Amino acid sequence: MIAAIARFTGVPTLAVWVAILALAAGGVWAWGSYQHHAGVREGRAIERVAWEKAMRDLREQMDAERRQAQERIDQIEQDYLEGRKRDAALITDLEAAIAQMETEDAEADNHAGPVCRPAIPRGLSRQLDAIGR
Repeated sequence: MIAAIARFTGVPTLAVWVAILALAAGGVWAWGSYQHHAGVREGRAIERVAWEKAMRDLREQMDAERRQAQERIDQIEQDYLEGRKRDAALITDLEAAIAQMETEDAEADNHAGPVCRPAIPRGLSRQLDAIGR
């Protein structure tokens, strides 16, 4: 068959062999290149899916941490506000105790004259202890 091709084309047999070998080598090279690039594309797609999953997991983890931190912040804020309410009630009681002390002192001064009293009356001292000051 090679000899028939050589006679038909008028080319030496050796040149036909070289051309056939060159075409075969080129075909093998082209097929290998195609397979290589197909493998690269497939690997790229697999790595893309793995990377996207890792990013999704990381985002979910960060969102969970963010939610936990926000819950802690909300709890701290709630505790602070409740403390402010308690302090306001204690301060109101303290102001009432001071007003009562001043009223008692004014009444006592009018009736008995100057009297040596404790520096801080017992009711006021208890109110100050409750506030923690």
